[in-house]
Amino acid sequence: MKATSRIQFATLLLTGMVVMPMLAGAQAKNKPEQTALTAQVANSKTTTMSFDRVRSITTGAIKEAIGTQLGNVNAESVAKQLSGSYEALRAGATVGFHSPVSSLASHSITEQHVMQVKVGYEPRPIGGILTVRVELVPVFAGIGSASRPIVVREVSQAVDNFDEDGLGDMVADLSHQIGTEYAAK
Repeated sequence: MKATSRIQFATLLLTGMVVMPMLAGAQAKNKPEQTALTAQVANSKTTTMSFDRVRSITTGAIKEAIGTQLGNVNAESVAKQLSGSYEALRAGATVGFHSPVSSLASHSITEQHVMQVKVGYEPRPIGGILTVRVELVPVFAGIGSASRPIVVREVSQAVDNFDEDGLGDMVADLSHQIGTEYAAK
């Protein structure tokens, strides 16, 4: 080998020895560092859940969603449902309405529920007796079978004056109570 080619070879070798570690350092900066947790997660085996465990988690989530929706009922929405029926109530008729638990409409029919509200007013010479009943009823209980309420709250009280705003507050309060009770079951 000639002296010039030996010098060129030595220069190339030294340049490679200096540049290669710099390139490796730049590549290492772009890669995330592996931590003990990353290695543990990568090496761990997956755990399987039984069907009963998955079912209990799903059932709990459904109950919590129903409880949350019933907790969100407000007096204004109740007043809209009862609008136009106040005169019938003052005359002594019982008025009712259904309000679906719509946030769970994507679930099967056996997991859907309806909030039923029945309001009655018995006029007296002074004031009257107001009865409010709020129920949580499943939409479907089976072919040919009656649907029984899951949770019921009922209040009867003597009132001096029939107040439409107070009625909305009373129904909203009862729906909050049944939502809390059903979510806790």
